[in-house]
Amino acid sequence: MLTRLGIWVRSSLEQPLHSNVVGLARSCIALGMLGTLLFTSPADLFLVAADVPNASHCGGPARMGLFCFAGVAYLEVARWIAIIVLALVASGWRPRVTGVLHWYVAMSFFTASKVVDGGDQAATVLSFLLIPVTLTDSRRWHWDPPPLNEQGLSTPGGTLASLSARFVALTCLWAIRLQVAGIYFHAGVSKMKVAEWRDGTAVYYWFTDPWFGFAEPVRTLVMPLLTDGMVITLMTWGSLLLEMMLFAGILATRRARSVLLVLGISFHAAIALVHGLLGFALVMFGALILFLRPVDVPFALPRLALKWPSVPGFTRRSSLQ
Repeated sequence: MLTRLGIWVRSSLEQPLHSNVVGLARSCIALGMLGTLLFTSPADLFLVAADVPNASHCGGPARMGLFCFAGVAYLEVARWIAIIVLALVASGWRPRVTGVLHWYVAMSFFTASKVVDGGDQAATVLSFLLIPVTLTDSRRWHWDPPPLNEQGLSTPGGTLASLSARFVALTCLWAIRLQVAGIYFHAGVSKMKVAEWRDGTAVYYWFTDPWFGFAEPVRTLVMPLLTDGMVITLMTWGSLLLEMMLFAGILATRRARSVLLVLGISFHAAIALVHGLLGFALVMFGALILFLRPVDVPFALPRLALKWPSVPGFTRRSSLQ
């Protein structure tokens, strides 16, 4: 038993850890919050109740955050600092540098803003759990292939410190999988407590809600489907079933997880289309990639060469994969 466990641990440590799988997930998570900060003014994001004008919510741990540290007078400056950091994260530049900064910005926004949603909370937790992964990533861009010692050409890192760091990073990736599985388990089970979800009518009310549902004239076009009892029941119970299937992905085979990844991304894309929750969808895209895509199976992304102007005696080139 212990021998088999030791073999499994060593084989896990020898698998590629840094690939564009984690990179794509980090970009999606960063883009979700980047859109919110880029297209929303600080006054709408950080002002609290009407009886406390021009004050951000800076109690408790929020005091350590960027937006509380900047103060009300410099919220716009803090917003642009956060935008630059998130843009760097999304670009894939220097994961070892931007990993901690990503979590700091996400934590600062989640603790200080009064208009957060579940996506902002997930982004904060995921970016925190990704810190050990990014600290062990020596690549210039998180789109690059894994270093040579992670591609099977030699064993990854020979020192106890390097192997320990990889073990912590792999443990955090597993913690992320458990966290995302828990999100879908909670989402599915909690809905079953609501009568409209149990009787199969909840999707009708969400789709026709004047604030969160379909906008005109789309609502008029889809109303025949929304008023069909069989269709609306299948859509409602199908959502519950899919969330429970995504939860079960923690125990699924690799082939099944690849199918679940497509279904999950399609599910959140549909939510974004209907309810306009694009930022939430992007964060959940990243969460699903970390949850269901093995890090040792990189995506076949197009290669883009980044070139700098030639300078006598100085030539520099990098690539994104």
